[in-house]
Amino acid sequence: MRVPGIICASRSLLPGPDGDRSLEQVVNVATLPGIVEASYAMPDMHGGYGFPIGGVAATDPAHGGVVSPGGVGFDISCGVRLLAADADRWGSVRGRAGPRGRTGPAPV
Repeated sequence: MRVPGIICASRSLLPGPDGDRSLEQVVNVATLPGIVEASYAMPDMHGGYGFPIGGVAATDPAHGGVVSPGGVGFDISCGVRLLAADADRWGSVRGRAGPRGRTGPAPV
């Protein structure tokens, strides 16, 4: 593994040995080129097509990483979102009115 795998769940929420491969998938994601910091899995994790559903990972394209919104598959309404942003531009959008009167960048 290039980075640690971090599971955000209590023991009672961990998947059982019923064929769910989500824990193995957390480890696999931690070996991806360009991954930074950690491979994370949220409490509702379950097996996906590559990433576990409920998995989170950031990669750095400058170090071989890729942006892959399809890491977990393409289930309808699964809640996967992709935000591409130029980090240098955040200063120019802070303080502007956003959706529903919020200020700053729109939530993802």
